[in-house]
Amino acid sequence: MKIIVSIVVPCYNQAHFLDETLESVFNQTFKEWECIIVNDGSPDNTEIIAKKWLAKDRRFKYIYQDNAGLSAARNSGISRAQGEFILPLDSDDYFEPSFIQKALEILVKNSSIGAVSCWVNCFVNSGDVVYEYEPRGGNVEDFLYKNNACANSIFRKKTWELIGGYDEGMKNGYEDWEFWIRLTSLQLSINVIPEYLFNYRKSKGSMLENSRHLHHDSLKKYLVMKHKNLYSKDLSRTIDFLQDSISIYRNNEKKRINSLDFRIGKFILTPLRFVKRLINPI
Repeated sequence: MKIIVSIVVPCYNQAHFLDETLESVFNQTFKEWECIIVNDGSPDNTEIIAKKWLAKDRRFKYIYQDNAGLSAARNSGISRAQGEFILPLDSDDYFEPSFIQKALEILVKNSSIGAVSCWVNCFVNSGDVVYEYEPRGGNVEDFLYKNNACANSIFRKKTWELIGGYDEGMKNGYEDWEFWIRLTSLQLSINVIPEYLFNYRKSKGSMLENSRHLHHDSLKKYLVMKHKNLYSKDLSRTIDFLQDSISIYRNNEKKRINSLDFRIGKFILTPLRFVKRLINPI
């Protein structure tokens, strides 16, 4: 069987979701694929789950490596991929059965399209949609100030080779955003299928959530410095892009100060501080 699409699934501490993810691969209406499961030094039973699928279908393949991060795991899997097209898939998410077939119909017909994405259902438990995300795709101008595609979008392997793969130095997230900036800077666009064909598991403590709360500011600065030739073309908008983190911080502080926990803590600590000042007036 000829392999057209290589699906790359990096795994780290998500073995309890892996069956659902691989089931969505197995159920794709497009059948000429291979699925490369990359165990990124995961301490859980990822290998046991993976080998069960290897026994079920020879299109599944397995790689183990010492922990090196999401970008490195994706690059490792893609470097071994035999398919002309690459589809990254995180190990706790899943696709609807028709995604690959519909995405390939668009990507194959138009060489100016560099990747194909879709609308996203964000959920906590399967079937329990928390909110919907409708990225619009576009060209490089559409990606400088907002990530307008989900990480799990399909693209050509030769494009990955041309731009040098994922940035393995970005261990705190947004590596897919940076990848799309480099892809679209090649005068390629990203097309978005206006259907909810991808399901993203929104879990507390996920890399994306941690990135937004802990590393958002530093990651944006990294993007600007790495691609300053692009961002310097619109300095006013770039300054606004960098400064919006200040507004986010202030809003979060207001929420914290107005929270019940903060007010209860303040109520408890105030008399203790008063007593401390009486004992140690200096």
